[in-house]
Amino acid sequence: LTGSMGGAVSAWRVALGGRIRTTYAYRYTRNVHLWRSMMYDTAMQRNGHHQQQQEDLNLQQDPSHPRIFAILREAIVREEGGFVHPDLGFLVPAPCGAARGVGMVGRAYHACQTRCFPGTAAEKETLNGVENPEHAGISDEPIYRQEEVLIKVPLGYQMARPGAMAILTALIPPEVLTKVPLDDLDDAALLVLYLAHERGLSRASKWLPFISSLPKEPSCGYNPKLRSLYLDSIAALSDELELEVQGWPTELNKAGRYADKITAALARDYGSYLKTPEGMTVTENLQWALCQVASRATAGSEKHGSLRLVPLLDQINHDVTGAGFVELTGAE
Repeated sequence: LTGSMGGAVSAWRVALGGRIRTTYAYRYTRNVHLWRSMMYDTAMQRNGHHQQQQEDLNLQQDPSHPRIFAILREAIVREEGGFVHPDLGFLVPAPCGAARGVGMVGRAYHACQTRCFPGTAAEKETLNGVENPEHAGISDEPIYRQEEVLIKVPLGYQMARPGAMAILTALIPPEVLTKVPLDDLDDAALLVLYLAHERGLSRASKWLPFISSLPKEPSCGYNPKLRSLYLDSIAALSDELELEVQGWPTELNKAGRYADKITAALARDYGSYLKTPEGMTVTENLQWALCQVASRATAGSEKHGSLRLVPLLDQINHDVTGAGFVELTGAE
């Protein structure tokens, strides 16, 4: 009805178009089209909103979600000196039989490095061996080449005594610290308080990526929610495998009572000054933190905290015959 391209519109065409637009058939067809378009847009918005809600729920409930690993990796690499090999990810279950582990889930970065730096294994050994004048006289020293480094977690993203003291001292009134000094607590107790408080901060905590990767119900013997399950497992070991388990239930209950005593004392002295997740008591939060520290903390140099929580490294499954950790200075 608009006539030829670029030409003037004839008066009869304008009149005919106006008459057509006033008909019931046109208005019905037009309204149905608009209604369908609006319904489609609304449905897409609802679907997108629902998918986002479901994704958020999955992230909250699943500490092994791939996005949790991506967020944790990002938190580590943003720290100066931090590095996580791009091909690493969660393995669920882990090849060793554990429920979860860390391993290679891709090879894109490796393939890129291979293309950019071609060569053979023999050439590499020659390059890095005693035949290389650059390494003459230091062949006995450990050499950490870039392609052999998988994870580097700087001190800035390790939970240790210095950071715990700084945060907790600012939270707890001086008169309370005079009666129950934080200095009297060992590193484990400080980490329990620190982790419990940071969990309560939720999105306001710099440790949210790390805390999101931790199990909701840690499988340690101190967990009161799982204690009955462990007792049943001990009984099954005796009945099904005929293992000698005499005294195991007694020791488990004894350890549980001691852990309960620790969390009760921490809650009494410092609990009212800690942030606690909604719908949870201070004691429950401290019990959760105690299990995480007991099962995941690793030793380090006393200078920076003799006991620490090191994100991502705490999820690596270790060979029982493997060597211990070696703490690096960053200048290797």
